[in-house]
Amino acid sequence: MARGSPSPRSLYFVAMLLICAAARVPAASDPCMEHSTCSECIDAESCGQCIYQAVVDGAVTQKQKCITGNVTAPADSGVSCVHWSMVSCSCVNGCNNKGRCDEDGICHCYDGWGAEDCSDETKPHGNPAVLIPIALICAAILVGSLVAAHVMSNSDRCWNRRKPRDPERARFRRNFEHPNQGEAANGLLGGDED
Repeated sequence: MARGSPSPRSLYFVAMLLICAAARVPAASDPCMEHSTCSECIDAESCGQCIYQAVVDGAVTQKQKCITGNVTAPADSGVSCVHWSMVSCSCVNGCNNKGRCDEDGICHCYDGWGAEDCSDETKPHGNPAVLIPIALICAAILVGSLVAAHVMSNSDRCWNRRKPRDPERARFRRNFEHPNQGEAANGLLGGDED
């Protein structure tokens, strides 16, 4: 190795420093993009909220970002804002009437709705935590009703075994079970005859 030429190790070290330094510099050096909320954005000097259209998964949707501009328009003429404001925050698509817009321009979606603008239906209408127990209770009532109807229809047969429906059979049964009472009732037994 010649005197004065850098060692491979020092070249590697310098290359890593340059790569790391390049990674830290954002591609867009707009200082407004550092703000994470709309209220921070509009409170910062020369920053405003831009709601713009973007294509996501093949569908056109609205997004928001904080960029540099003045009262009338963003500084970057390449940015096409659907809504631009430096004084107040708006929600993307007005939350599609499926959520509440807060002071930071963030939609708080109602149950069953999601995405930045509450445009995505996240679950079917109705809460399964409520619907499943109701369905189980209804099924239990139905099964209970069927069992009760079955028991009641069979109970007539059970109760009526001791009480036959046919009067002749009833008289025969009375005489068979209590022969002396039956004959006395019919006047067959000798008793006090005057």
